[in-house]
Amino acid sequence: ATEDTFITIQWDDVTGAVYYDIEVDGQITADVSNPYVHSGLLPGNAYVYRIRAKNSSGAGKWSEEHTKWTLPDIVKNIDYSASQHDITLSWQQVVSAMGYDVLMDGVLLEDVSSPYTFEDLLPGKMHKFNIRAVNSSGKGKWNDELIVWTLPDIPQNIRATAAND
Repeated sequence: ATEDTFITIQWDDVTGAVYYDIEVDGQITADVSNPYVHSGLLPGNAYVYRIRAKNSSGAGKWSEEHTKWTLPDIVKNIDYSASQHDITLSWQQVVSAMGYDVLMDGVLLEDVSSPYTFEDLLPGKMHKFNIRAVNSSGKGKWNDELIVWTLPDIPQNIRATAAND
């Protein structure tokens, strides 16, 4: 199920205004209130807004344009590779993402990019990862937790005994 993505627009009330019109990407919606919630939007998209005040004498001038991005979508198609001491994560780029945050075993790493390698890990250990995209409007939601193990260590102290039957 896709979650509703929205942008809330608010402005200083204008003296004498009874209503406001809002223009979104060239489409005008009349008689909105302040604040205005623009819902049903796609994640990681930019929307351009202008607002004008109205009263019984008519409409005032439009405000300057204001562009706002929706929060980025959830990171998808995460892949990984592991060795004894490294784990490399890679993921599909998210529309509008300017960077990514990775949570590894509860420790936050900010502004990483794909692929990203975690080095100097111990062999045969489990690690938990979450990734979220970040854009100019803020941080997206974390993906579902991903569990990745480093490869087990090389067997040591091998002993063999030869015998006749």
